[in-house]
Amino acid sequence: MNHQNSQAWAVSGLERLNALNSDTLNGCLQTFILAKQVDGLSPRSIVDYQQKIKPFILFCQSTGIDAPKDITLNHVRLYLQKKRESVSPISVKDSFSNVKVWLNWLKHEGVIHENPMSGERPPKVPKRIIQPFTPTHLKELLELCTSGTDYCAARNTAIVLVFIDSGVRLAEMVSMNISSINMEAGTIKVFGKGAKERLVGIGQQSRRAILRYLLFRKSTEDVLWLTEEKKPLQARGIQEIIKRLKRKANIQGVRCSPHTFRHTFADNMVDSGVNVFTLQRLMGHTDLKTTQTYLRGLKPNLIEETYKHNSPVDRMHLK
Repeated sequence: MNHQNSQAWAVSGLERLNALNSDTLNGCLQTFILAKQVDGLSPRSIVDYQQKIKPFILFCQSTGIDAPKDITLNHVRLYLQKKRESVSPISVKDSFSNVKVWLNWLKHEGVIHENPMSGERPPKVPKRIIQPFTPTHLKELLELCTSGTDYCAARNTAIVLVFIDSGVRLAEMVSMNISSINMEAGTIKVFGKGAKERLVGIGQQSRRAILRYLLFRKSTEDVLWLTEEKKPLQARGIQEIIKRLKRKANIQGVRCSPHTFRHTFADNMVDSGVNVFTLQRLMGHTDLKTTQTYLRGLKPNLIEETYKHNSPVDRMHLK
């Protein structure tokens, strides 16, 4: 590092240190973010905290307060009520959770004596059943992947197949590396929420699609999914690919998004006989309740069909 760069680093480092030592709302947020980075939280989680807590700070500042000790429960309630006017109930609940985590951390650090949100229940979110893709939808999407350049056709086909086969989150798809793929075993190592590592599976067709894509790819980058300019494909890029496919396929009545592939995966796994505990592990959920939210849309005759062949009494011939 040359002398000029060293000076610049010293100035920027000093500015950040001064901000971290500040007891203002912004200073406390920066200190919180640094602590979470040291804890090893994923970049996505860090960004999520910033995006959810910063607007709350701006709201508090607009009411004339700039110190955590002055935040009251009514500030939080008014902020959430204002959010309800422009965002979905799930976004309001996310804001509630992130702000509460931040205030809990401030209490733990001794910045505030009590968290004004302690004992406050999160806002209710209407239970919504997300309809999975049908086999017809998936065939249409895959047929439309062939349009465009050979490179894009191969890449987009592989992305859709891996989504269907593995049930991964969008962030997990974005972070996939070539070195994390075991073609022989049919597994990919991914990093889920909280930087937790797990293996997901892919079948033979998905493996063949990845190999075909790699033939067109011609890059030394370890990141698996690349743009035509050979730069890492970001989450927004994958979302745009799915949106374009939806527009061309004219799919109605089903939300066409990466997350719908996850619901489709869960639906198909349960249909094929996978139990909820195995599904929990495959989807990378730490809480079984989270997995159960994916099962609300199961076919009404699932219990009837299951008991035709799996009734304990019938199988043991007790009578």
